[in-house]
Amino acid sequence: MVYSIIKTATDNNLNPFPYLTYVLGKLPNIDLNNQAEVDSLIPWSSNLPDNCRLPV
Repeated sequence: MVYSIIKTATDNNLNPFPYLTYVLGKLPNIDLNNQAEVDSLIPWSSNLPDNCRLPV
């Protein structure tokens, strides 16, 4: 499962370590029943912080 998350992150031009750090830091504080909050953490979300993105 972790490999799948890392692969999806890299396929979406994300740096896996900052992305995982961000997501794992946010998960305990979101309402998993709120789809908008969950969607904000997916690798193709435009709401991710810039430090999660790979330089173009």
